[in-house]
Amino acid sequence: KMKLAQRDMTFFFAHASVDEKHAGDVRRVLGEVCSTPDDWAAVRRTAEMTLRLTAQMLEQIDVEYRKLRDGAPSSYEALQHLTAPAPK
Repeated sequence: KMKLAQRDMTFFFAHASVDEKHAGDVRRVLGEVCSTPDDWAAVRRTAEMTLRLTAQMLEQIDVEYRKLRDGAPSSYEALQHLTAPAPK
């Protein structure tokens, strides 16, 4: 809905291959160091917390986007141009 082009998301696209390598490294390290059910439970708790925090962050981004879109006061008014309709 924000009509973002790849050029607007350069950070994410540039880090995609790094993230793939990082995920492989994490799997390798977890396989080496997690040997008990308690170890794996700690990994699960950490993963769940990370996902909850990511979801909260995305929700707040949506809240601020809607403020900008609707012309409501926002701390991010300098980004107002991102919500403008794309030229035809």
